[in-house]
Amino acid sequence: MFFLKKKFVFILLLMGIACTSWAEGGSFILDDVSIEGLQGLQSDVVKSRLGFKKGSYITPEDTNQIINNLYGTGFFNSVDLYRKGSNLFINVKERPIIAGFSFSGNKKLKKEDLEKVFTDAGIYVGNVFNPNTLFLLKQSLLSQYSQMGLYGAKIEENIRKLPNNRIDINLTMSEGKPATIDAINFVGNKDYDDKALKSSVAFQVPSLWNLWGFLAPFDSYSPNAMDQSVQGVTNYYLDRGYLDFKVTSKQASMTKDREHSFITFDVAEGEVYKVGKISLDGKFILPKSELEALIQLKQGEVFSKKKLVDSAEAIKTLLGSKGYAFATVNPIPDVNKKKRTVSFKFVVDAGKKVYVNRVNFFGNNVTNDYVFRRQLQYYEQAKYNKKAIDKSQRRLDQLPYVQSADMQLVPVEGSDDLVDVNYNIKEKNANSVSASLGFSDLYGFMIGGKLNMPNVFGTGNTFNLNAQLSIPFQQLDISYIDPYFTTSGISQSVSAYANRSNFAKTNAIAAYQLDTFGARLMYGLPISTFSNVSWGLTFANNTVKQSDGYQSSIVKWFIDQQGRNVFNEPAVTGGWSFDNSNKFMFATDGGSIDLNGTINIPGISNINSYKVEFGGKYNIAIPNTDLSALSITGKVGYGGGFGKTAELPFYQNFYGGGWGSVRGFLQGSLGLRDINLIDGSTGNSIGGNLNIYNGYDLLFPVPFVEDSSNMRVGAFVDIGNTYTTYDLSGVVAPAPKQETTPSLSNLKYSVGVQFRWASPMGPLAISFAQPFNVQTGDVVQNFQFSLGQNF
Repeated sequence: MFFLKKKFVFILLLMGIACTSWAEGGSFILDDVSIEGLQGLQSDVVKSRLGFKKGSYITPEDTNQIINNLYGTGFFNSVDLYRKGSNLFINVKERPIIAGFSFSGNKKLKKEDLEKVFTDAGIYVGNVFNPNTLFLLKQSLLSQYSQMGLYGAKIEENIRKLPNNRIDINLTMSEGKPATIDAINFVGNKDYDDKALKSSVAFQVPSLWNLWGFLAPFDSYSPNAMDQSVQGVTNYYLDRGYLDFKVTSKQASMTKDREHSFITFDVAEGEVYKVGKISLDGKFILPKSELEALIQLKQGEVFSKKKLVDSAEAIKTLLGSKGYAFATVNPIPDVNKKKRTVSFKFVVDAGKKVYVNRVNFFGNNVTNDYVFRRQLQYYEQAKYNKKAIDKSQRRLDQLPYVQSADMQLVPVEGSDDLVDVNYNIKEKNANSVSASLGFSDLYGFMIGGKLNMPNVFGTGNTFNLNAQLSIPFQQLDISYIDPYFTTSGISQSVSAYANRSNFAKTNAIAAYQLDTFGARLMYGLPISTFSNVSWGLTFANNTVKQSDGYQSSIVKWFIDQQGRNVFNEPAVTGGWSFDNSNKFMFATDGGSIDLNGTINIPGISNINSYKVEFGGKYNIAIPNTDLSALSITGKVGYGGGFGKTAELPFYQNFYGGGWGSVRGFLQGSLGLRDINLIDGSTGNSIGGNLNIYNGYDLLFPVPFVEDSSNMRVGAFVDIGNTYTTYDLSGVVAPAPKQETTPSLSNLKYSVGVQFRWASPMGPLAISFAQPFNVQTGDVVQNFQFSLGQNF
């Protein structure tokens, strides 16, 4: 009881103190405000944030508002206030000022992106430090790392106190390694085994194959990849008729160090559905039969989601090519679970025919608009044509001075049948003057200078001045190309060149000297969106000589046969090319075909010869990957003589081996070999008048590189050889044995790994190959390196 009395008296005392702190009723007229505890801020600045001033009527509730107002400034860690009479006293503890801020260890997150994030949040030098903001930012960054599969990421903060209430903040990021996928399992699958289903997910389990690094981007866990995998497995089943298929659960189990993960998908397959009735309804515009022909689904066959989507898209594309830009196609399903069939009614609404009002280009600071406009396959004021717009997009993407061209359809305000087509252009640095250092296995190290203007003064015309110097080879080449020499699209190319070669300085080609100067006048005419024909005249003056200290059997044989060593060779040349690749470099779709021929003009030329070359490349995107592709390349070259010239001059021969041919064999080394008539020793390759090559290149972005858009790693298989189809018995060395026609037994093969980089110094390529069918006389070179030479 005594304790309770004492407690009651204590409470009364507190109430008395409170009552004496505020005037009658707790309200008063504010006379003055005193701020205590300030270190850097001025008193007047704080007073301006109170929300009240001298003479204001203050209630107890207003004091809460004052406290909230001061906390709301973000300047203070604590705010206390008390009253003496009509005066208000406020005691504050200021938050420190950020005097220094830095971060390190970030590799996956760009420095400029992080700087913007921190600045926008208020973490920058000179601002007041808010620990809650820093905490939330750290959590956000860790979440971002998790989305990238870096679950072991850590961010350590080091906050150092400085005089005058200042601090220095340093963040150290330990990003860790992505969680490697150790196993992928499926539960509930009966009709398809795990091996079949794994092909549809965005993950790969590490193996000998991707230990090389080719598939490394896909053997680590991330939430995005998990979502892609769920969709991939779902599509796999839907494309095979399992209409009720579901991924009932997905799990990713992590080891304690968060560097390894185990993926499990629980699935419910359901039953296989077949296609029931197919019908069309709505506003067709075009004949119904024409639209029905585009539907890939057929009654009675197993349902496929891909065919359903492709059918709807094909109808939209056709309507889009007729001017209906905003046509909709909605396949409405009618599921019969008892019969396990699904019927579809394709509801088509063509909408209103749309016309192109204007075409606008934005972001092109160097290139003139007309350069882009001449790539377009449609016109302003014409009806909208989706196919033509898609072709135009690809043509723009192929321009070497365009990094990207993003297209947008913008309805014209106040009109329901007009659209503007806007292209947001991101240009590449096109014009350049450079010195170069190059290397090839044939010519060794090369130095050079190049003036390259593929977009002269923004006209789209190309000017090149190129000089190359190495011990065996010197070159000077000048050219000017106008891709639209006439308004009808005929291009003109004018060039002149001078070369000097001493192949005795190489370790692959037969020893002789060749001096050449010449000129070319070429014209080209586009015959379709992606193809063109070319024709023109060339002139070359070739002087063939023996190298000092060497007497080549092939050189002596040819000069004796012709009775001269200087040859004027005017020629007519022509060709056809097709290229619908989706990118100028590292394409993942489309391909190219080239057919070129040259024939010397009889009666004027000292040599009657011809050469024909045919080649092509086809690019196949790798499913469930980004920027990865299989490129299949094939090339055949053949040359011969006519009239008084029996064979193709040896100095115009094709050469095989190395990059662009069968890697693993020394560049230019394939084919027959000459004889040194001085000592009878075997020399080097004379090439051949027939060349065959077939290559398979599997290319992926480089793993763990933030931006690998200009580089690739991969594997390859090369097949090919160089042949001489006419008899050279007694002229060339007996080994290797002369093969006049290709066969599986005399082709050369190789497999290997590669790295390609479009570096600032020029294309760089590295390969390691294992050659097969190596015969006596072949020169093996497993490791090969090229700099400044085209891939």
